[in-house]
Amino acid sequence: PLPSLLPPPPPPPPLQLQLQLKVEPIKIPALSLPANLQILQLENVELKRRGPSSLTNLISLERRTTCRHFPQFSGMPLQKLVVANCCVKAKGISSIAAECPLLSHLGFSVYRVSSPQEKSDLNGSLEFMIRSLTRLRTLKIRLQVECITERFTGLIRDNLKDLQRLKFTCSEWRDVRPFGPLSEMECLRKCSFAYFSAIPPERRKHFERCSLEAMQLVFRGGDSVGE
Repeated sequence: PLPSLLPPPPPPPPLQLQLQLKVEPIKIPALSLPANLQILQLENVELKRRGPSSLTNLISLERRTTCRHFPQFSGMPLQKLVVANCCVKAKGISSIAAECPLLSHLGFSVYRVSSPQEKSDLNGSLEFMIRSLTRLRTLKIRLQVECITERFTGLIRDNLKDLQRLKFTCSEWRDVRPFGPLSEMECLRKCSFAYFSAIPPERRKHFERCSLEAMQLVFRGGDSVGE
């Protein structure tokens, strides 16, 4: 065969460089968006908003980005907020609770903490959120199992009188007793206790059994169905 006249292809980049590849979110100013916008979905985009003078009609915001920067929510009449692809720290949870009192749908993942002070701050922010967002009808949280206590679920029972759908996703389930207060919520219609997808197969049966027991505890004697 005739020899190829094309140059050889370049060698692939070293594996180390491939692992270090990082894509930064695109930044857009809120003032560049229509003032009458009501629904906004952001995919790997960072929303730059300073002050309450823009997006004053926005009722639904779904934010899927690796950036932890949060815009100022004050002035937005948000009823639905979903934060995906990044975890929310205690400060961010407090901001949502203080600036979004009209929320009826909220979903996010909690940033994992380890020190006693960080855990205390996180629990305080979660409790403040439950006390503040009393209009919630749907709540979906991915969090550490230590955050789910009888005190926390008791606050959900006492403050979220209109909650119909609840989902907790955890790395593991240790005890079903913290879910006891939820059994007293007549408004609750759909409930899900899930675990991270990375659970080893040999431990998955234990978590499935615990989540089933928790579901039975919550809906004992009721007509509600879990999913």
